[in-house]
Order: sequence, then structure tokens, then C-alpha cells
Amino acid sequence: MFRPPSWLTRQSVDQINADEYAKAHQEFLHAFEAEELRLAEERSENSPRSENSRSENSPRSENSRSEYSPRSLLSTETLKHNFESGSFWYSLALDSPTGLFRIFYDHIQPRYSRNHFGDAHFFGIMKDYWSTDADCFLARKVLDKEKYDVELQKEFQASAEL
Repeated sequence: MFRPPSWLTRQSVDQINADEYAKAHQEFLHAFEAEELRLAEERSENSPRSENSRSENSPRSENSRSEYSPRSLLSTETLKHNFESGSFWYSLALDSPTGLFRIFYDHIQPRYSRNHFGDAHFFGIMKDYWSTDADCFLARKVLDKEKYDVELQKEFQASAEL
């Protein structure tokens, strides 16, 4: 997906502050749009073919109308829409496996419900998507932690006896 760079705020994808990024995103889009408009104007000035030079057999006659304005065809408009709709965050999450969960919880999930942060059931349900057999994985990790705590306690007791 075409999108502005994630490093605009010099933060890693899993640490992006939404407010800071929104401001930097606006600055980027402003500069991008100015450059895009300049290039479009330059192309139209250098184009050997103008509207008046088209033949009557041309697929686009004077009576045909485009449903798109020249402005709506700018990449800047697509970038704006993707950021406003949240598509930016989805594509960033998919391109960044290390930042996927943080992007989801900080930028995607709040678009649907901010109440989930206080709802313990939400995180209980979501664990099923962490990996296949998530319950077995979690049970094994709990047992590993208990075993570690016992071993750690033994080490401290052994060193205290010296």
C-alpha cells in the first residue's frame, strides 16, 4: 500500500504517538501535495496534446464528462483518505510484524471501542488469536513461571546459607 513513511516522527512503528504523527503527517501531505501539483502543472504545460487538438473520433469528446475532478486523482487525496479512515494503520501493522500488536491496541482497536481497555473479557477473547492452541501455550507459560520461581527461591536460599 502506498503511504507516507512511518518514521516521520522518528519513532519506531510500535512507539508512534498518534497526535505527533498526525501533525507530521499533515506537514508531509502539504509538501507532497505542493510537489504533486507542481509536477502536474509542469506536465500539462509540456504536453504536446491539448484539449483543442483532439480529433472528433477521440474517445473523450467535449460532451463526455469525467466523474473525477483532477484534484481527486492526486495521490495526496488517497493518502489523506487512508489516514482518516484508518487504512494507514492497518497497512503499517501488516508490514511490521514486530509492531503489529502495539499498532492494533493503540491505533486500530480504539476506533471500534475504547471501552475494551477496561474489559478483562476482551483480552481473554483476544488471546485465542495470539497463536493456535493459545490455552495450552498459556498454561505451559504459567507452569514455566512457577518452576522458575521455585528454582529462583532455591538459589537465593542456597546463597543465603553460605
